[in-house]
Amino acid sequence: MLVTNNEIKNDELRVVNSGIAGKGVVLTHNGVFHADEIVAISLLIIFGVMINTVIRSRDNDVIEEFKTSSEGLLIDIGGEYDPFNGCFDHHFSREGINGKASAGIIAQMLQVHEDKYPSLVKLINEVDSQDIGVKLNEPNHFSNIIKSFNIITPFGEDNNKAFEEALRFTVRYLLNLKLQDEADYLDKMEVEKANVREISGVNVVVRGKDAKFIMAAKFAGKADLVISYDKQQNCWSVQTAPIESGSFASKYKLVKGAKGEVFTHPAGFISKLKDVDGYVCPIVEGVGEVKIPVEE
Repeated sequence: MLVTNNEIKNDELRVVNSGIAGKGVVLTHNGVFHADEIVAISLLIIFGVMINTVIRSRDNDVIEEFKTSSEGLLIDIGGEYDPFNGCFDHHFSREGINGKASAGIIAQMLQVHEDKYPSLVKLINEVDSQDIGVKLNEPNHFSNIIKSFNIITPFGEDNNKAFEEALRFTVRYLLNLKLQDEADYLDKMEVEKANVREISGVNVVVRGKDAKFIMAAKFAGKADLVISYDKQQNCWSVQTAPIESGSFASKYKLVKGAKGEVFTHPAGFISKLKDVDGYVCPIVEGVGEVKIPVEE
């Protein structure tokens, strides 16, 4: 009986030993691999489940032995969905598990929710939709990038190496999405509590010198201008906020010629200004000079 083991080096993946204790081994299918099991295993890793070994096999004896003797997890194989016993397969149901393939059911188990992880959940949903045949993603979509890691002879040793390469790539990519989503979530909390002041008919948010820099795009629909301190250039950054999320369109444009001007982009979405007697004074198209008090 041949069981192929692919060791995943946790020191390279920066994994911590938390989450599901004792679940250090994953069994998944061999042959052509897909984004849903690759994403599922990657989610376990980036959310703190120690994965030491991935076994790839379709041998029924191996699967049954694994179920009875291992504390590991079955991902995308095994013919049943039983989270309590570590079984996460969706293939016995045409629609998946509530519309989810392996990536989605692992995300559900890890409590990866859209409110905190919108980019990550969007990717997971798209991966699952393609895997269960709901929607075919574009050729350059992440699902198809992972598919491209497969080689022509999928049951050979080279395919196992390709699987590991795809897994390492996905861990790093999903980890970046996770960190970005977490940062965006904290920014969202900051935006919600930000104080908006109306000055010369313009809705303005002023971020203090010690406040974290937040892109004006995140203030879409809440403010017209966002004032933040640029510590690198030792001046104030005045940004126009979009009218709505996902748009570049803003209510106002900034124009050159302001007091204390360091730089104003010709497109009118950002100015860099020195404060003058405790004020920054951007020139707003259609309004004129807007005198905004800032920290000394």
